[in-house]
Amino acid sequence: MGSLSASQFRVTNGHSLGGSLAAIAALSIKSNFPWASVRLLTFGQPRTGDVEFANLLEVVVGRDNLFRAVHTWDGVPTMIPEYLGYRHHACEYWQFQEPPGVSMVYRCDGQEDPECSHSIPSTGINPAHGIYFGQVMIVDATVCL
Repeated sequence: MGSLSASQFRVTNGHSLGGSLAAIAALSIKSNFPWASVRLLTFGQPRTGDVEFANLLEVVVGRDNLFRAVHTWDGVPTMIPEYLGYRHHACEYWQFQEPPGVSMVYRCDGQEDPECSHSIPSTGINPAHGIYFGQVMIVDATVCL
């Protein structure tokens, strides 16, 4: 890998499967450059790894540097079931109602908080998956199929 100066700051982000890739990238960057400042911001990220992966990401990157957003009843984050061994990393920011705003977002500290998006059944790709905090993330939902 190339070199980074100690003053550089990295943010990895992604939507949907891109969120999973961003999580893996954040872990890779922080593992290869432990002094680098790394933050992870994802939108509609499906469960990406098992509990060991989730725990490792939280330790290596740091829970305070993890921001996993879920929009209302977006079915993608819960699409891959826990019974297959997959688990979300912390910290989830669940926009539980419209319109988007500070009072409509709940911070969930745990990996699978039953008070957050974990409480809704997965419906797969749906309209909520394409809009986050009032911003259109995908123009055509068929590109996610």
